[in-house]
Amino acid sequence: MAKAKKKLDKTYVHFVVDQSGSMANIGSTEVVNSINAFIETVAASGDVTFGITFFDSVEPQLHVRKVAKAKEAMLEAKEYNPRGATPLFDAIGQSISYIGSNVELEKDEIVSFVVMTDGHENTSQEFTKPLIKKLLDEKQQKHDWLVTYLGANQDGMAEGGSLGFAQKTSASWTVNNFGSTVAMAAGKTAEYSVMRGSASVNYTDQERSSMTKED
Repeated sequence: MAKAKKKLDKTYVHFVVDQSGSMANIGSTEVVNSINAFIETVAASGDVTFGITFFDSVEPQLHVRKVAKAKEAMLEAKEYNPRGATPLFDAIGQSISYIGSNVELEKDEIVSFVVMTDGHENTSQEFTKPLIKKLLDEKQQKHDWLVTYLGANQDGMAEGGSLGFAQKTSASWTVNNFGSTVAMAAGKTAEYSVMRGSASVNYTDQERSSMTKED
């Protein structure tokens, strides 16, 4: 009798990506190709489902582009259109609410929540910084979510920490290092998926330096 295949542990990954006008400096193709590479890397770590949110002030209500396995989660450049301002708090809060209401997590399924922005909050209408911090504290302390904050044009560690993201998984990046920064986040998320916990995941000083190096 053939042995039954071992059931893979499940991971849910939600990537919240800034789509404000300034992200046009990176380009839709670069953003989407980097996200697709992220999906491929993390998918290799086990049974992973992905949710992807692009946010801007033109479309203030949350619109989750995908909740799917790797093949179906892949994006096309035409799906990413930089515009408007940065409702960062609403994007984070609404995404957390979306996961709670629409994603059926299994009992032992773990969650990685990644936020990437090139600017500060400036147009949120629903969520405040204290409320975001409360939500993230709860997800990390009670459910061991891996929460990652990657911020350009700011002190990513300080800003991420003020929002409730662990400083060890918060970092700064520069526009010319967008792809390599996303690749770094993919590696950390895959590590979390394999190790089944966030305790060992952190960005080293060398990794932080590589995300902000100038050409």
